[in-house]
Amino acid sequence: MNHPDILLSRLAGVKPSGDGCWLARCPAHEDRDPSLSIRLNPDGRVLVNCFAGCCADDIMESVGLHTSDLYPEAPGKAYGAPVVLSWSRTTISTPERRAARLERTLRAFRAGSVPASDADDMDVYAMTYVELCLAEMARRKPLDPNSPAMLKLCKEWLIVRGLTKQPEVTL
Repeated sequence: MNHPDILLSRLAGVKPSGDGCWLARCPAHEDRDPSLSIRLNPDGRVLVNCFAGCCADDIMESVGLHTSDLYPEAPGKAYGAPVVLSWSRTTISTPERRAARLERTLRAFRAGSVPASDADDMDVYAMTYVELCLAEMARRKPLDPNSPAMLKLCKEWLIVRGLTKQPEVTL
């Protein structure tokens, strides 16, 4: 899909919201008001963001498409299996799905099949998640039961990306 027409034709309540931008009702959840933003990026990628928190995988699956359909067909570009991320917010519906997405992305990155822009988004997500957990702990609020596993994955991501070092712990 080089242009979002296929996706837009499968969505309800589509309204233009600027040049190469649209709003629509999200098919991945019960949506009365448009909460799905669709944007055609200059590089040909179609970006989707549900303000209610649905992930791109769920959105695309709901309309019978795949996340790979969001990427342009570009001969000579070796993206491998595309990984579509929305890490600027915690947009993945459940803690289990967030952990699964993080693990898949980590495996894909090690295999060299994560586009640089997605890896950068993942860097921001991992650092933000760690900062949010630290802020919660500073306020003496209990962390989500899945936080230790997520923090471990974030730590592994940041080490693999070279953004932090493996701590040397001696007891």
